[in-house]
Amino acid sequence: MSGRFLFVTWDGGGNTAPVYPLIRRLIARGHRVGVLGQSSQGNKVKQLGAEFYPLPAPDWTPGKALEDEMDRVGELLLGPATAQAVLDAIERTAADVTVVDCLMIAALAAAERFGSPSVALFHFLYEQFVGEGSIGRMFSPMLPLINEVRNGLGLPGVESLSALFDLTNVVIVACPPEFDAPMQAIPSNVRYIGAVLEKPPSREHSPELQRDENLPQVLVSLSTTLQHQQEVLGRIAAALATLPVRATITVGPALDPAVLVLAPNVTIKDYVPHADLLPNCSLVVTHAGMGTVINALAHGVPLLCVPMGREQPDNAARVEALGAGLAVSPDATVEEIRAAICQVLGTPSHRMGALRMAEIIARQDGLTEAASELEKLLR
Repeated sequence: MSGRFLFVTWDGGGNTAPVYPLIRRLIARGHRVGVLGQSSQGNKVKQLGAEFYPLPAPDWTPGKALEDEMDRVGELLLGPATAQAVLDAIERTAADVTVVDCLMIAALAAAERFGSPSVALFHFLYEQFVGEGSIGRMFSPMLPLINEVRNGLGLPGVESLSALFDLTNVVIVACPPEFDAPMQAIPSNVRYIGAVLEKPPSREHSPELQRDENLPQVLVSLSTTLQHQQEVLGRIAAALATLPVRATITVGPALDPAVLVLAPNVTIKDYVPHADLLPNCSLVVTHAGMGTVINALAHGVPLLCVPMGREQPDNAARVEALGAGLAVSPDATVEEIRAAICQVLGTPSHRMGALRMAEIIARQDGLTEAASELEKLLR
């Protein structure tokens, strides 16, 4: 049975990591998909084969991090203009099911108001949002504003963040339940569908990292979006310079590779798919965004987490709790970073913790499970 799906998303970096592969999978299974998002997402969405509809929100200012434009972020996630755009898009596309980024609270309210099946898509830890995690602590004080938006749509207010998601048909969480913080009880509408990966983990050696098979290979990635990470990356590069390793730093569109001074054993690249590098790696040094963490663990690679903000401290805490690596402050000195790298590389238990998570991740096909959960709502 084919259907019409509407995805409501935004250009926030790692939040789109499970969205785009899922859209591609649904189209491949014969469904029509529309996407309501920021204009900067239009080309990517069209390449996937979906229909694109722009939100009434400007793109982000070049050279600024999201944290520098929080007023605009708040309006996008919580504003009545977003809610109205969602109502219009559901009607325009005749969507059978609306899938909404979990942070887009106004969009979730609009989907609830329309009355057709709705889904909240979590691209980070569910418990850490509805519980005491970083994002939950950020959003809880906004409940009066959230209820104001809901009341404006003719909906009753809520007393907690978790209540928002109780009102959706399904909550899809794009990670294994074992990676999330433990909960006493998981709501009946929550589905942990596992990792959503662009391609399954491979053990094939990549030519990108074959310069010296006798040295550990280290991948360094501190976000594809700007978090003012240049200075932290400089200290990481300096820590790696004196170690017997080969390292590759990927900076994505956030930084100009020319800004870093590198040692002979460190290479910098704009972009290389992490899945192409990870089969060779002994360590990933990361800001602890969910996409990088889950990809590393899917390959059984331990991590050194340097959380820069957002939900990253929660992910780093789970990496440590699962014995799959360590975390250090973004203010850590070169010496402290060097010592932490040596500790992860020199402690077999970290590798074993990562391999345990790789086994858990391999049990679920996140894309197939997510698509199946969405298709159930067509019935």
